[in-house]
Amino acid sequence: MPLPSLPDECFNNVLSFLNRCTLHKCLLVNRYYCKHSIPIIWRNPFKWSCINGFLLINTLLKCLNEDEISSLIPYGINISHQPPLFEYEKFVRKFDHCNCVIGILEWLKFELIVLPTFQQDIIIQQLIDIIYHMFMRARSNLKEFVIFMDYGSYDLPNISTFTTYNPGITNLKSLKLEIISYSIKSQNIIEFLRTLSKVCNGIIRFKIWLLQIRNEILLPILDIIKSQPINNLSICYTITHNIEDISKTIIYTSKFRSKTLKRLTFDRISFKGVDFLLISKLKNLEYLKMFYCNNFTIKHCEDLSKREFHLKGLTWLHNIDNYDLLQVIVMINSLCGEALVELYSNVATIETVKIMRKSCPNINILRLSGSLYHLIIPLICDLTPLKTLDIQVEIDVDNQVLLKSLGDYLKSVENLSFNFDFYCINLLKYFEYFTNNCKANLKKLSINLHNNNRSRKDFLKCIDNYQRVHNSLKILEIKQHEFYWSIEEREIIRSLENQGVCLKKLGD
Repeated sequence: MPLPSLPDECFNNVLSFLNRCTLHKCLLVNRYYCKHSIPIIWRNPFKWSCINGFLLINTLLKCLNEDEISSLIPYGINISHQPPLFEYEKFVRKFDHCNCVIGILEWLKFELIVLPTFQQDIIIQQLIDIIYHMFMRARSNLKEFVIFMDYGSYDLPNISTFTTYNPGITNLKSLKLEIISYSIKSQNIIEFLRTLSKVCNGIIRFKIWLLQIRNEILLPILDIIKSQPINNLSICYTITHNIEDISKTIIYTSKFRSKTLKRLTFDRISFKGVDFLLISKLKNLEYLKMFYCNNFTIKHCEDLSKREFHLKGLTWLHNIDNYDLLQVIVMINSLCGEALVELYSNVATIETVKIMRKSCPNINILRLSGSLYHLIIPLICDLTPLKTLDIQVEIDVDNQVLLKSLGDYLKSVENLSFNFDFYCINLLKYFEYFTNNCKANLKKLSINLHNNNRSRKDFLKCIDNYQRVHNSLKILEIKQHEFYWSIEEREIIRSLENQGVCLKKLGD
């Protein structure tokens, strides 16, 4: 059936799977494609403001009404009222405050508007206020909000901007808060945080990244945790003091979010003095992630083991120079069970893999970082349910032995990813051994093949030969942002595409 005869909702769903570059190409196909691509591109316009921020702001300023344009004239900014092709401001669903400011700075620079510092701050804040007012006036249905607070950062508009028009911020689903330092200029940000717990009732994702904490900031954060049905909470404290604030956050989390929280992430937190019996009250917790946290002890593991968790996913990354193997084993034994299908650990040893096989036999996704892969791979490959294997290699790993082991033992895995570079000509022989002997019918392969890799053509040829035998590969991901193929490489790529392989680059 021709695409235009599809219901609009179905066609929009198809377009939503395309990356930004492809969506921009869709703009040029015809009016129908353009009309349905624009709202998707503009859902998160500030994602790319570091690259083309001045163009973004220039487009947004064309969306201002006459009153908003007039309010800029006293500041020496004259904008002609030329209605754009679309009401872009109505399509925005995610707003990134910091990237909006970056775009404004780029626009001022591009327009060659040079001002004294004190006057520049006033004008930038006025532009920020006007752009926010435009979005709220247009009744943008904002779903995600990103706030960044630093000593030199610019403030949000007055809270009335967000509450005068409906829906304003009432439909927010996701909030990301990054605070580097407290600033007296950021009072509106604090008032904004205070207001969220009063006007919102649907925030389900909350990510907190704090380098500095004060009660003016902590109390609104705790109110948000208390009042919102959060199911995904991420807490990152890169501070070594105010441990009681961390404990308080965890207490609030366990007390008020025990019925809703399904995903919990701790990043670089010190657990000194933190009672993990509180975590055990999160009866619906499904995914637990801990990244490079300090002062985690066997006692914490014992506290966690006092409740039978049914985790589906566990991520536990240690500071590699400072971990206790017994602690890792106890941790896996305490939290892993038959329900666990996803595990990521950077302590991959024979002991940890053995306890993992025993405690969580239904692993489907496994991401490991270790060194003794020639001993570990045979144990891992015996896990029949395993479909996705992501191998993170340390510096001292013999990649040749790793590839040979995978060629000998890999059976059921469908998605395989490597993080190391396929540079060395000596590695080619072992990669060829892997592709010639691998028994697994891979559907996706992710590898690093840089543009300046002289042997890249030969590695691609190995993959092409593998596909000719298995005819299973659907996606080949090359971990590069851009491709620059030689004529010979392009012929191999064309051969792979003719065999049904979709080539993807990093970020697709």
